[in-house]
Amino acid sequence: MNRRVIILLFAMIIATTSCATKELRVQEFRVSADTPNPAKPPEEFYVIGAGDSLAINIWKEPTLSGSVKVRPDGYITLPLVNEVQVIGLSTGDLRKLLAAAKG
Repeated sequence: MNRRVIILLFAMIIATTSCATKELRVQEFRVSADTPNPAKPPEEFYVIGAGDSLAINIWKEPTLSGSVKVRPDGYITLPLVNEVQVIGLSTGDLRKLLAAAKG
């Protein structure tokens, strides 16, 4: 008898929790606006800081490609572009900045 009551109580709990309103179920899966887009690679969201090492690869120009370190003042020195302030930029922003600088 006691076992039947426990099973009945358990079944009622499952039935009531699975019948939550649609709005409640939708709110559980809402994502905040500042959540990164999972379709983009995670490195696109890394914010560059002082002391970071960056690998700069220029297509078909191995002599201009290489590794640079962000100086404490936030700048890097690149051939053909000279000084570029990168501190506080994401890697995606830096990519766009360098693409605009080359043209």
